[in-house]
Amino acid sequence: MEVWKQMGKYERRLCVLLAVTSFTNPFSVLSLLFFHYTPNYHCDVTNIERSVEIMHSEKFNRSYNLSEKVSLREFLIPEETSLLGKISQSRCFVFNRTRQELREFAESAETMQTNNNTGEKIPCNFVEFHYEKDTTSAAQEFGMVCGNAWKKPMVGVNYMIGKFVGTALSGWISDKFGRKVAFFLFTFVQFAAACVISFSANFEMYLALVFCMGIGSVGNYAAAIMLGSETVGKQHRNFICSGISVGYAFGYMFVPAIAYFLQQWRRYTLATGLVGVIYIPFYWFIDESPRWLNAVGKTKKAEKILEKISKYNGRKIEMQKAEEPETKSTLKMWLEFLKSPSLMFRLLLTCSSWVICNMTYYAILFDTNSLTGSRFLNCFYAGVVELLAYIVSFATVERGGRKNTYLGFMVAAGLAIIVTPFIKLWSEVAVTILTMLSKLCVTVGYYVVYISTPELFPTALRHTTMSVASACGRFGGMLAPLIIFSGQNGDSYIPYLASGILTIIVSLLYILLPNTHNAPLPDSVPEAVQMENRKFCCFGKKLEIESKLAEEEIPMTEV
Repeated sequence: MEVWKQMGKYERRLCVLLAVTSFTNPFSVLSLLFFHYTPNYHCDVTNIERSVEIMHSEKFNRSYNLSEKVSLREFLIPEETSLLGKISQSRCFVFNRTRQELREFAESAETMQTNNNTGEKIPCNFVEFHYEKDTTSAAQEFGMVCGNAWKKPMVGVNYMIGKFVGTALSGWISDKFGRKVAFFLFTFVQFAAACVISFSANFEMYLALVFCMGIGSVGNYAAAIMLGSETVGKQHRNFICSGISVGYAFGYMFVPAIAYFLQQWRRYTLATGLVGVIYIPFYWFIDESPRWLNAVGKTKKAEKILEKISKYNGRKIEMQKAEEPETKSTLKMWLEFLKSPSLMFRLLLTCSSWVICNMTYYAILFDTNSLTGSRFLNCFYAGVVELLAYIVSFATVERGGRKNTYLGFMVAAGLAIIVTPFIKLWSEVAVTILTMLSKLCVTVGYYVVYISTPELFPTALRHTTMSVASACGRFGGMLAPLIIFSGQNGDSYIPYLASGILTIIVSLLYILLPNTHNAPLPDSVPEAVQMENRKFCCFGKKLEIESKLAEEEIPMTEV
């Protein structure tokens, strides 16, 4: 509350507006969780069972009792043993029984004893889903099971490819045309795609629209982070980013309620798409980033917005004139950036961190349906954990800094991922608890890279470099559906072990990045390079070398 009181009226207003806009961001990514919900299913052998029962009734003038029906099902469907020793009836294969074999079974006086591991197995033609009443899903409608099970991870990968494209485009559009333009453009794409996807006529159309939804879902969130962090002072950046994230968390908790009352997937996506209409008035409430306007030489527009901020806050605010490096073209600044080995190495490490955060975050998110208990409550619990993670993030970042927070929580997440398949042998409830703890740790790590990445690069290239890092992170997101697919039903330890070990290794490399806690934002490439003086302060030691930026940079000063 102390930070809230320190902020001006305009900054508080902006924080609330951006938090509200982030409320609907989870609607698109979590839609895949409910679109692809797949309940228990088995090969549909109803017609065969009915034929056998008729033959049996004609022979003995009675119907099968319950135990005989079970024996008939075992005669038709083979058993399968998982790598962990779990025995269950096959969901995708049946025995290729001849009509003569079926008649012999039906006309036998006693139930035949069968060996489920013998006989030719063939893929079943039809699958029967055990859905609740009035529930539908895209997984059922487009047949994403058995021989077509690859469709489900393909849609997830396709969504992440859309995020990759959207991230790259949003960075260029944001740095070229402004944060506000990027924000509203991608918000429109997200909600428009959500509306149209409800009318998907086939899998190919559904796949294309999920791709478009992925494009729009990421650009507006990143632009909101840029708008917030560039408009407020350095001491308030963590707070406004937390506010945006908290809005996202509340939206996360609200999604399962929508999905519960709209259990038909087409109704869900249409409803969440139409919600976007409420953001139309926001165009007149949210201003362009004055820092961006100043960095690209549009000083008059920047001064006009600063006058508006001054009027709201009741005190005059001025921005320093951009120095010569600020007026360089974006191309020249990129050439200067590429000539700096330290900045290129910094970008590489940042990209690696994004890859790991995306991979672990989305693997946990997409796997929520496999947890024991109600899928709606599990999603709600995940939203509560998301909210708790942002509260923890704000507190730990304020006290321990970006690097300490990231290292501690991401290493803990890696260890939790490694032990998950072993805990699954002991208790499903324990797996749910461990998954939620993993989500807490990963979300904290994700929060840190989101707020620290813009602080590592110069203003005119800030959103572009963040978009490059975020776009690279989408490769990790693309791996998430594949990891779930390969480790489905807990039959493989390898995806968990590989993901956990990789998470720990990459997280430890984060120590090589400069410290940005309460540091001024660099406006030029030389200032960004100078940040190397603030690198090794991971364990809370007082900096021996203070950057000149701390004395020189006052982007917005109160008069």
